Amino acid sequence: MMSGLVEQLASRARTHGQRKVHVRRGEDGRIVGAGGESDGEDQEQDGTDAAAEAALLLFSTPRDAATIAAFLRTRVYRPESLAWLEGYEALLRWRRENEITGLYAVPYGTEVEVGVTKDFPLGRWVHQQRKTLRAGELDPHRKELLDAPEAGMVWEPGEEAWEAKFAALRSYRRATGHLAPRQDAVWGEGEAMVPVGQHIASLRRKGGLGKNPERAKQRAAQLTAIDPDWNCPWPLDWQRHYRVLADLVDADGVLP
Repeated sequence: MMSGLVEQLASRARTHGQRKVHVRRGEDGRIVGAGGESDGEDQEQDGTDAAAEAALLLFSTPRDAATIAAFLRTRVYRPESLAWLEGYEALLRWRRENEITGLYAVPYGTEVEVGVTKDFPLGRWVHQQRKTLRAGELDPHRKELLDAPEAGMVWEPGEEAWEAKFAALRSYRRATGHLAPRQDAVWGEGEAMVPVGQHIASLRRKGGLGKNPERAKQRAAQLTAIDPDWNCPWPLDWQRHYRVLADLVDADGVLP
């Protein structure tokens, strides 16, 4: 039933203005644009968009499965979103090409090539999505797409920094058995060295988890999940010594 609906949409778009559709494809075979010829009359830009849509929606036409899936989730129900989809595809392609995983903030000046657009302003597009969300105007289905793991959208610039700190603290806890490092302690290798002692000391301070109550609660829960005593009320020296002794206890609960 869905395929029939899509074919109808494609048919209407393909015959709009009686124009002939010429599909352009990229090196990877994806549809990157479409042009057309009219019967002596100028066609509006909507006609070109409709031609591209028709080529994409035709099930008899080779196309990328991920592209058609993303298209159907945005275009069929939101006719104004073809331009938005171009930005979303640019984001996915940029992350793939740079082998980026997880949350990652796109630098503001980033420009990429996507489809027929040589210098798509991806950084400014991502910044606009944040502004639209703060204004309460971002459609839920678009936020869902941006929240997907493959998009890795960072809604707050500070969120990426938190993820990096948390990853270092988690690694330190796994290696030492505690989150009570001395304030001058560092962790990592080479340029990836992280001042974990300063980080955890800052997080223990009042307001150290952030001004947003919900975000602070979430971060506290993340820390508690890896070490329930990350913010212990007793001296940190005691906590460190306790963990050393706990590691020395044998299977019978006896210290050597």
